[in-house]
Amino acid sequence: MATLQQIIANLPIGKRNAMKVSDFEQTIGNQDSGTNNDQTRREVKSAIYDNDIPVGSSSHAGYWLIDSDEEFQEIIDRLNSTIDQFTAKRDAIERGWQKRKQSKASEKPWPK
Repeated sequence: MATLQQIIANLPIGKRNAMKVSDFEQTIGNQDSGTNNDQTRREVKSAIYDNDIPVGSSSHAGYWLIDSDEEFQEIIDRLNSTIDQFTAKRDAIERGWQKRKQSKASEKPWPK
């Protein structure tokens, strides 16, 4: 298990220096945990949530310490897009459930 200091010390600075999750995992001394790298991901998530470390990440680039307003905005925009997608999905499911409840009450179940 990596310490917060190990995570901070090994985070590359700036997106152009991003490190793939599997490489970062090895660098901080975690055991290879396969394709999900769950332990390392949990530890980085903890660094962000519990210690406010501004870590940027992407599936193709890996991890990096955010080092510019542009990198910060890119991460915020991506998070907002994800929030918007989940909100749209939630809203559609809520509408669908209301339709289903109404159709069941009228004894004409929808969609089947």
